[in-house]
Amino acid sequence: MKKTLSFAALLLMLVLTATAADSGFNGAWNADVPRGNGRIIPATFTFEVDGNTLSGSIHALDQDFAITDGKVKDDEISFTVEGATGAFSGKLDGSQIKMKVKYDGGENGNRTMTFVAKHAS
Repeated sequence: MKKTLSFAALLLMLVLTATAADSGFNGAWNADVPRGNGRIIPATFTFEVDGNTLSGSIHALDQDFAITDGKVKDDEISFTVEGATGAFSGKLDGSQIKMKVKYDGGENGNRTMTFVAKHAS
C-alpha cells in the first residue's frame, strides 16, 4: 500500500511539473522579429499548448498567420508559420522566451537570427 501511494505521488508530481512547463507558453507574446539588414517586424505570437502540441497564430504586418507543426518539449518550443519560409524555436527563460528563427532561402538567405519574446501586458 505504501509503495502504491509513493508511486501515485511521484506520478502526480511528474504530471504537474510537465503541465506547469507547458502552460508557461500559453498566451500572447510580443517580439521584434529580425529580417536581416537591420530590419525588424513587430509581431504578437499567441500560443496555445495542448500536451506536446503548440498551436496559435502570429499577428504581423496587419495580418494573422497560423502556427503549423508546433511542438512543445519541456521548456522548449518549435514551429513553422503558414505561408512563410523559415522555422522558429524558443526556450522559456523566466518571463521571456529566447527565440531563434532559421531562414532557408528567400531574401534572407540561409541564416539563423535570435530575438526575445516578452509576455504581452
